[in-house]
Amino acid sequence: MKPIFLTANGLNHQEVVNAFSTMISHYLNMNKAIIITTADKEYKEKNYHAENTYKLLFSMGFKAVDFIDIEFDDPQKLRQYDLIYINGGNPFYLLHHLRNSKTNTILTELRDKSIIVGHSAGAAVLGTSIKHAMMLHPEWNDINIEDFTGLKLIDKVILPHSNRYQELDERVKDLNPILLEDNNYMIF
Repeated sequence: MKPIFLTANGLNHQEVVNAFSTMISHYLNMNKAIIITTADKEYKEKNYHAENTYKLLFSMGFKAVDFIDIEFDDPQKLRQYDLIYINGGNPFYLLHHLRNSKTNTILTELRDKSIIVGHSAGAAVLGTSIKHAMMLHPEWNDINIEDFTGLKLIDKVILPHSNRYQELDERVKDLNPILLEDNNYMIF
């Protein structure tokens, strides 16, 4: 099984980049990476983090780095990549389109074949639920999804940017989430 790499703030801190680089160095045939940009409704591949990740992956030796917006593009394309990077943004919007496009099923199937990276909302959806996002930011659910069940690639609730919520709502604490601070990472 290949690893899942979670980060709240992307590959923007040297310690996180070093850990990511060490992790992928164990997979010498890593040639192609793709960045899912769907979670940022406005900027997509022009998102600051998406652009920086694109450049960084090339600098790390990937021969091809592409973007995909699963809201519009065929998610079957994901099967061609060694690394799938799910960029951050709106977790409700992202989860909705992961389900609608059947990308959730494809990611589950690719769990053993590709390294999956979840960044912020991209990390949250890989867990069991994004219910915490509704508790903390109900205004983000502008598409009114009611099923907050995540992809369950990781058997815990994942709360990115946990350091921003000094006084977590008791309901969020009851979910017993994995707390993912801005400048750190986790590998599963």
